[in-house]
Amino acid sequence: MLSEFVELSPNIGIGPRPSETWVPMAALPVRILVGMTGAGKTTTVSEATRRHPGHVQVLPDRRVLTDHVILRRYAGDRPVKDRLERFELTRRFRGDVPGGMAAVLAELCLKFKDGRSNDMILFDGLRGIDEVGHAIRALPAARFLLLSAPIQVRLQRLLSRSDSFDVASFEHLSPETTLGQRLAEAGSGYLPLTVIRALQGDIEAGILSEDEVMAKISIVVAEATNYDLDATATILKANAPERSRTAETDRLSIPEVADLLEAM
Repeated sequence: MLSEFVELSPNIGIGPRPSETWVPMAALPVRILVGMTGAGKTTTVSEATRRHPGHVQVLPDRRVLTDHVILRRYAGDRPVKDRLERFELTRRFRGDVPGGMAAVLAELCLKFKDGRSNDMILFDGLRGIDEVGHAIRALPAARFLLLSAPIQVRLQRLLSRSDSFDVASFEHLSPETTLGQRLAEAGSGYLPLTVIRALQGDIEAGILSEDEVMAKISIVVAEATNYDLDATATILKANAPERSRTAETDRLSIPEVADLLEAM
């Protein structure tokens, strides 16, 4: 994929290994978090690092690797902030490179100061059957924790967090329609009517802005369109049952999810 080795951070590189002191990802027991935006992946990583300071190796995450490999391939040095454009470019990458982000992850390698480390190695994260299926095959020592939450829960988490990364353009719907109709159309059938009505109430009360709500609806809907979480769970159960677990993060606390991660 890359013709030259690049050191992304101290002791973490990507591309052809410069020496035998660099250990390929395929030989490492990396724990991979699988899930959509707002499922709780980043929070789970934070909890794991909080519990074991200095003993968790967090790999460059999906966002960083997308910037470094995928966007440079298609956009050069042009920054791509819009998440819908990023979805489109990662979709294009999956078409050009089997496995998509999983193929990028498999290109990583680590260097340890004193031989192999017993530290927990974490990656945030993979999505969809193409990526996860490739990772199952390419990373035989990897373990997978699939995090799930209903789309309305993930949307609410996006609306309640202040992350400058959650930026997306969206098609402005006709002002001649009602706010409820615009929200329902943006939700494309993915959001329950009760959620639409609650969002409408928050917008009308000035708690949320319509543009913010529409942009974040577009993010969760685009993910739901591009990645099938149920099919991903089926792939894991069929092909890596002993290496995978599932956590419903709307039912479990983050400490409970971190417990599952540690036990893998």
